[in-house]
Amino acid sequence: MKCFGGYDPDANPDAERFYINPLADLTIYGHTIDGWLREHEPGDLEPTRQLRIHGREFACWHSLWCPSGELGSNAVENLRAISYKQFKEAQEAGWPFNAELATTTPAVTIAYLDRETGDWSKIYESTEGRPSE
Repeated sequence: MKCFGGYDPDANPDAERFYINPLADLTIYGHTIDGWLREHEPGDLEPTRQLRIHGREFACWHSLWCPSGELGSNAVENLRAISYKQFKEAQEAGWPFNAELATTTPAVTIAYLDRETGDWSKIYESTEGRPSE
């Protein structure tokens, strides 16, 4: 598998970290690109380190919606570390949705604020996958 800039995490999996972000609607799998940065853009290693210090992980992220991967950052608090083996299994399975993990992490909640009463009414929560009654 190759993603961003032709980077191949299989070339040296020990140089990277692998994650799953179990959003309620979608499961996102990621791998850091530190090995690629060291080789091609060493000046970007420090900004990547600063993101980590501030609770974000910059990586290449894969999902059912973006199987080839895209660069971005995710809040570390939303991530669970996985092994390289688990990452490869997910890749071979086509980046499957993980319902067991997703039920614990709502990705989106939409609520309506009634300006007269100041009360919030939940309209939608992505773990439910449908509008609230």
